[in-house]
Amino acid sequence: MTEIPKVFTSEYYDRRYFAAHPGEGKRYRRPNGTIGEWSYYNPSGRWEGCWPVAKAWKEIFNPKNLLDVGCVPPDTFVLTGDGFKEIRDIKVGDRLVGSIVIKTFRRRYKGKMIYIKPRFLEGMYFTPEHPILVARKSQYGYYRSRKWKFKWDIIGFKRADEVTYSRKYYESDYVVIPKIKEERNIYLNFPMPDPKHNGGHGRKLGSQLLDETWARIIGWYLAEGYIDGRIVCFALGDEPEYAEEILNLCKSKGLNGKWKYRKKRPGILVRIYSASLAKWLKENCGRGAKNKHLPPSFLYWKKNILKALIDAYVKGDGSIRTLKSKRKMFKVTSVSKRLIKEIQLALLKLGIVSSFYEEKKRKRRIDGRVLEENVCYNLTWTIPQPYKYDDENYYYFKVREIKVIDYDGEVCNLQTTNEVYMTPFIVHNCGRGCFIKAARDYGIEAYGFDFSRFAIENPMPGCKKEWLILHDATKPWPWDDESFDMVVALDFWEHIYIDDIEFVYSEMYRVCRKWMFFEIAIVNGYERGYILRKGEPVPIELEANAVSGHVTVQPREFWEEFFESRDVFIRRDLEQYFRALVPEEYLRNWRCIIVLEKW
Repeated sequence: MTEIPKVFTSEYYDRRYFAAHPGEGKRYRRPNGTIGEWSYYNPSGRWEGCWPVAKAWKEIFNPKNLLDVGCVPPDTFVLTGDGFKEIRDIKVGDRLVGSIVIKTFRRRYKGKMIYIKPRFLEGMYFTPEHPILVARKSQYGYYRSRKWKFKWDIIGFKRADEVTYSRKYYESDYVVIPKIKEERNIYLNFPMPDPKHNGGHGRKLGSQLLDETWARIIGWYLAEGYIDGRIVCFALGDEPEYAEEILNLCKSKGLNGKWKYRKKRPGILVRIYSASLAKWLKENCGRGAKNKHLPPSFLYWKKNILKALIDAYVKGDGSIRTLKSKRKMFKVTSVSKRLIKEIQLALLKLGIVSSFYEEKKRKRRIDGRVLEENVCYNLTWTIPQPYKYDDENYYYFKVREIKVIDYDGEVCNLQTTNEVYMTPFIVHNCGRGCFIKAARDYGIEAYGFDFSRFAIENPMPGCKKEWLILHDATKPWPWDDESFDMVVALDFWEHIYIDDIEFVYSEMYRVCRKWMFFEIAIVNGYERGYILRKGEPVPIELEANAVSGHVTVQPREFWEEFFESRDVFIRRDLEQYFRALVPEEYLRNWRCIIVLEKW
């Protein structure tokens, strides 16, 4: 005779459920018609794994040790597979370098912002908890010139408010930029010109292999070019040699054009007649001085081709002077911040470290009128390079300035496929309080509740009854908003009927301030998932599963999809950290652990 009810109530979770001796457990029917028996068979309510688990919680979720997700202002540039983009413009599915964006976040933030300025790079703002990969320099010998040899030690991620600056090179943190070594053969797929509107402007270009000639044409466009309908124009000073160079580059690719001195203003105008080239440049390099950028594939260009583009750009929007040390200093300028940052990254691929700086807006008086100039962004570098800090895989930039500001506004963050990017707390499904006792032993102010009257009235030895309460999770929870830093639910969600999951989660989210930690019984590799609804009889083939009170048994993907559609961030890195801290013998049955960070 089966004992499985149509609706699991508090009375089902009695002594025979938790603490029965063999022969006294809950009975169920097997498909072959025989009767089986199930119970936790744990008269004391104690499980030795509670203490390693509680110790891991203390280690991971201690605010002094924890790296939160953190956020940055919405205008922060992020490197994507198509170059730099402001983080507010990045969408789910966009490619970053080595990963794909699977979720984006925006929220209002009022509090402190940490400004970190590495040497040579643009300074950036971070919320205090934002993790940053840093390294340190350590010396270990002499060169023959009696200068110190040194090596780099990547010490891992630090919170932004824990990054250190020192005038001494061996006491300061260094930020890390990986070297992008991959090179590809890039093909430029030029669009077909519209025959109705082409008007004879150029031939069909089709698909062409990127070479140094095309790179120089692109470089000249980024420096001095603009689009006039179906014509590519280059506005030069009194530099006929540069006009001839642009014409010869274009003629070698079968493009026609001409140059002439302008009438209304001094200088030379070069015009190239190609609707295909004009459309390609507009789509891949931007239109208008503020919107220009390198083509999306520039990260994977061959070095000689990148150098050709930069050489052309320097001729158009740059300058070169010789220093007293006989080294040559190069400087390029643009009103496009994205373009300058991408050129800096391209130079790094060439092994050249350049210095980024910004010129603030200035007001100038011309013919009695006050004009406000645009902000300009500059790069400078010298050849040969006096020094650079790098090894086989990374460049290292010393933190030069740190300051704290007050901030009130929107912040953003991303979740990607590779994730690159406490007290008090409450425990759900606490049973007879073993986890509560273990957490208390590690100094965590833990409380718990359970659906079972027997569990609450018969706690394990050492667990005080005032730490536990009897409560039904499907009813409003008796705590104020954000009462707990962390909510833990162990073997909990599979006991909740599918129709109650939304309400239970909303209450959990309401009382939680920051973290949620779940261990969920899921579908085994040899099982199908199932959902049992209130009042419906349990099929005999599912009684062996349902006897433990499991009514919503689904794969991990089901739960991740549910949580990801809410305003939380799945921290897979913290799940891995937890599994590394707890001995494997205690986690053999913990196949689905999900850690959520609340926004």
